[in-house]
Amino acid sequence: MLNSQLSGLTVQYRLDDGKIQTERWGISTDFSAAFFPDTTLNNLLYGHVMAHKEGSSAPIRKLVVATNEFIGGRS
Repeated sequence: MLNSQLSGLTVQYRLDDGKIQTERWGISTDFSAAFFPDTTLNNLLYGHVMAHKEGSSAPIRKLVVATNEFIGGRS
């Protein structure tokens, strides 16, 4: 389960070897999934939030996503 609040889930991600970015993503009703805003898709794929134009930039090659797990590390 994801550790979140009613306002959403705090997610940090890094594109290729760039700086860490932080966003709030929506969560599912059972807290098992997170949903990013539609503007985030272009950023995750191409490194910018504007609509992608074919041949304008190379796609992202590495994506690292981090978030907190509910009761993570406890047994």
